[in-house]
Amino acid sequence: MSAGRSRGRHGSADQGGSWTSIAGNLPDVPANDILVDPADPEILYLATDVGVYVSQDQGGYWLPLGSGMPIQTIFDLTFHAPSRTLVAATAELEGVKATLEFRDQP
Repeated sequence: MSAGRSRGRHGSADQGGSWTSIAGNLPDVPANDILVDPADPEILYLATDVGVYVSQDQGGYWLPLGSGMPIQTIFDLTFHAPSRTLVAATAELEGVKATLEFRDQP
């Protein structure tokens, strides 16, 4: 997966041999970081200049991750798998946490 300041959002299923757009319905703002959910590779988290977005279909459709996440520039994402907590670093170098409960886990 790739998230870059050039607003290019692309994914590769073959280690970079070919790339397809995962921009879907995302707003036209810079993307700063991307994470694949360790429990489900279909779920992606994207840090943007207007908050965090989540896709449950590998980037086909995106929704803002609103529970506990600010609508501001997010530069970095980290995932704590045992607690299912997503940690986002903001422009003010603060850490914002959200426990992910929107989807049943196996």
